[in-house]
Amino acid sequence: MRKIIIVLLLINIGCANSQEDTNEETGIPVFAYHRFGDDRFPSTNIKMEVFKKQLDYLKNNNYHVLTLKEAVKAMKEGEVQSKSVVLTVDDGYKSFYENAFPLLQEYGYPVTIFVNTSYVGGDDFMDWETLKIIKEAGMEIGNHSHDHPHFLNAQAPVTLLHSDVETAQSLFKEHLGFEPGAFSYPYGEYDEHLKEALEGMGFYAATAQRSGVMSGREVFAIPRFPMGGPFASFEGFKRKIKMLPLHVVVIKPGSTTSPEDRFVFSIEEEIAPGTVQCFVDGTKQSLNKDVSRFELKVPESGQRRQLITVTAKVKGAANYGWFSFVRINTKAEE
Repeated sequence: MRKIIIVLLLINIGCANSQEDTNEETGIPVFAYHRFGDDRFPSTNIKMEVFKKQLDYLKNNNYHVLTLKEAVKAMKEGEVQSKSVVLTVDDGYKSFYENAFPLLQEYGYPVTIFVNTSYVGGDDFMDWETLKIIKEAGMEIGNHSHDHPHFLNAQAPVTLLHSDVETAQSLFKEHLGFEPGAFSYPYGEYDEHLKEALEGMGFYAATAQRSGVMSGREVFAIPRFPMGGPFASFEGFKRKIKMLPLHVVVIKPGSTTSPEDRFVFSIEEEIAPGTVQCFVDGTKQSLNKDVSRFELKVPESGQRRQLITVTAKVKGAANYGWFSFVRINTKAEE
């Protein structure tokens, strides 16, 4: 019996060492796309030659491409395979069906596509028959709301969420025969009340528009790396797919909509000295460190959303960890 145990331990050690140069077993990178091969809207578009190179990279490096549902299930059951990744698509534009869908079928990869139902069949959007085709081909379809509103600007955000989402769910049921279990926040805007409401409505997860790696701790604001405009590069994709989740405890502000202009946080992991960096909308910021916590003053901005990103190298890990927090000024225009 002792010999058998020793052999099993050696096998496990070997498997752990083979995790090098992957996202390891602690997280799954999730990527967010919108338009494919549509140069009319460069800020949300990815060129098809770049997208094909990304798919080639996944195939050549033996990545497991999962739907969001499969990834959340694997996280909950503790059965995440190394080199797992999720591709998501927001809004349901025609360019997905015309350009990306044939390529995904060729590679045998699924995606999770989030659809806002009031736009279905519009000039630039897929119709219900097309959505039925991609669903039957193994793509997961999620709810992206009905009217794509700014929920946080409503007098009663949770009430609006309930009515809007229920309208969308009834349309999915009518036209596709099912109600989606995943949700994507319009504009990536959420707070704790919206998260709790979606969980109460029976959704299994919700995605945000804050960069980072899915760890399973936060399934109602799952971070995603954007793949549109300047972010839609092959080199950026290769770097981000190897990132690790970074477990940051946000001390201040208390919510995504708080006007607090200080960002105070601690990091749960043991960090390699001198590797903690913080960025606001891509600009590196000076950090103050007080024993176990970090602090910075968030620069003023007239923008509606500010993305605060923390990166650091976890001690003993091959790659960097990544965390983002979205700060929303509901008084600012889109």
